Amino acid sequence: METRIGDYELAGLLGSGGQGSVYDAYDPEGRRVAVKVLHPGGSRERFAKEVEAAARVASFCTARCWTRS
Repeated sequence: METRIGDYELAGLLGSGGQGSVYDAYDPEGRRVAVKVLHPGGSRERFAKEVEAAARVASFCTARCWTRS
């Protein structure tokens, strides 16, 4: 397993599903975050819909969302 993705230090795999894998990670400031990596050929449109749905949930109930093209 890679130990970094971009500026994020990976701590472990949280789960894997149809769209990709989600990792427990830390941002450069040491805050705990979740990093989702899409499977090769994964649907960006489907992921964008997931991000839109998550944005409608109260912020204290979800992980902060950040996407990179």
